[in-house]
Amino acid sequence: MIPGEFGILCEDARTGSPKQPDNTPTPDASGQICTISDSRQEAEEFARDQVERYPTMRCVVFDHEGRAGQPLLVVNRPEFAPRGEIGPAFRRWVGGICLVAGLACGAWEIAHDYATIWAGALAIRLLPVAAVFLGVELVLWARDKWPRNRLR
Repeated sequence: MIPGEFGILCEDARTGSPKQPDNTPTPDASGQICTISDSRQEAEEFARDQVERYPTMRCVVFDHEGRAGQPLLVVNRPEFAPRGEIGPAFRRWVGGICLVAGLACGAWEIAHDYATIWAGALAIRLLPVAAVFLGVELVLWARDKWPRNRLR
């Protein structure tokens, strides 16, 4: 695909297996058929029409980079929406809360000359959780900012 084109991939919303736009399985189970559109609006309309026509279908819209980047749009019925994923908002909130609570417990422990063991124990457990969540968020943010150095 060239810049300005958009690809729509159809798949089964329950299993994630590739589907053709007419909701039949792909001839090659390891391959997937990509429908190309010249505009984003046209790609979104096509994806919404397919999901309306075939309720168990999920359509994923990508830009010219394809699966190398994040999808621009995922269209599926609400009953097939992904649940339980750790998204950016969850990572930021939980990471921020763990960071503040860990620093507060650590400061409490230091201020009381290490006499209260519970505060130090909590700080030791909260700060690594904060580091992981906020570190992942930082890496994902930085990855989007770095220039793409791929061979073409």
